[in-house]
Amino acid sequence: MTKQTLHTRLVVFSTVVVLSSAIGFADEPRTTGRPGRNDPQSITPLPTEPDKNVGAKDASDDDLLKDTASGMDLTPPQQRLDRQLLSWYGLRTKLANEGYTFDFSLTADYSQNLMGGVNTSGGEFRHLLDMRMSIDTLPTLGYRGGTFSVDFQNQAGESGAGGADDAGDFQGVGNADADGRTQISEIWYEQLLLDNKLRVKIGKIDANSEFAAPDNSGEFINSSYGVSPTVLGIPAYPDAAFGANAFIYPTRNWYLGVGIYDGSAQNGRLTGSYGPAGLWHDDSSLFSIAEVGYRWVCADNTLPGHVGVGVTYHSGDFEKANGDIQSGASSFYVVLDQKIWHKKFYDKGNEQGVYAFGQYGHADKDVSEVSDHVGAGVMWIGPYDKMYPDIVGLGVQTVKFNDDFGFTENYETNIELFYSYQVTPYFSVKPDLQYIMNPGGDETIDDALVATIRVTLAF
Repeated sequence: MTKQTLHTRLVVFSTVVVLSSAIGFADEPRTTGRPGRNDPQSITPLPTEPDKNVGAKDASDDDLLKDTASGMDLTPPQQRLDRQLLSWYGLRTKLANEGYTFDFSLTADYSQNLMGGVNTSGGEFRHLLDMRMSIDTLPTLGYRGGTFSVDFQNQAGESGAGGADDAGDFQGVGNADADGRTQISEIWYEQLLLDNKLRVKIGKIDANSEFAAPDNSGEFINSSYGVSPTVLGIPAYPDAAFGANAFIYPTRNWYLGVGIYDGSAQNGRLTGSYGPAGLWHDDSSLFSIAEVGYRWVCADNTLPGHVGVGVTYHSGDFEKANGDIQSGASSFYVVLDQKIWHKKFYDKGNEQGVYAFGQYGHADKDVSEVSDHVGAGVMWIGPYDKMYPDIVGLGVQTVKFNDDFGFTENYETNIELFYSYQVTPYFSVKPDLQYIMNPGGDETIDDALVATIRVTLAF
């Protein structure tokens, strides 16, 4: 083979890859970030009429790929195994056209405390299987703007060895940790109203999928990146709860969300595993939350940003440091997101670039072990060019302890560094390191270093 022939084939092959990215891989799912929680809903109002051309492509694109690849003895990108797996050999597309969408993810972690903390012997394996089915009411019932969704979860493996028990930390080194569950974690109905300026959801809901979560922190493993530990009693993984929330979008940028949920998880009930019975118990309580926010886009629509400010109130009973019981407790939080650099200036829709976020939370210090929480971080999607962009992230989370509850250190700080290697659109491997200063606010526990390997499959 001559150099000129080799060069020609390389050019043609590169063209095939680029075309496949443009018409095939660009809209495929990346493996999920925060396990056990849905990503926060986009608050940009949807178009009133669906664009029938969205997602459509000219049949000649496929023909070009097939002809080009055939002449080079290559497999067209649209026929590659990973593409076929993601589309379930065409079944997924057919079901979606009928209004049925399915999402499956399996998150598996292995963690070990490498130094300091309480114990450095042994390690811990845990997994979370999450399966969701959603039904769009337009193609199924002819009724626009409605979505029914049900989510099944199976979780095993507590923090145990190598996790919070060994590190001795307060914030939680693994956001897939739970007490071992097989449950219908969420089941709800959502409706868009008033020309999509109002979104209402009712059912069993993970409130953290709607409130108090920075958009850009989902890839981090420490639990504080999902929701501030100062937000007292929020129904979140693994204990979602029955309730309702509504979001109003008066303009394209502004939003206001309110929610009210069963707060009986504060009383020790496993609301994630049960129905709405906790709402009618004698000691029932409610968790209420409101958030107002603003979204913007800078630099020729390539740098999105977001700020949200929220307040919460839980009507349950809380124990003070002196043993007295206080009825009701409140908290306050702020979340901030900003994409600060867009990698491919010629492609506005490309996600690669550098993203930043910040968090602050304040709780009623009479009943909360943590009075204040501050967190911040950055993540870089696509640090180098490859078909499936990797992600690298660095973040810091600090909580201030309430001395009245017996802590001997004023604060705990967690520094987390991870690299998520995206092997395929549905498979990622994420090495993660967390350095914990003053674990658990206990001066007798040395600083800890916890290593985790997370593997995620998402279809």
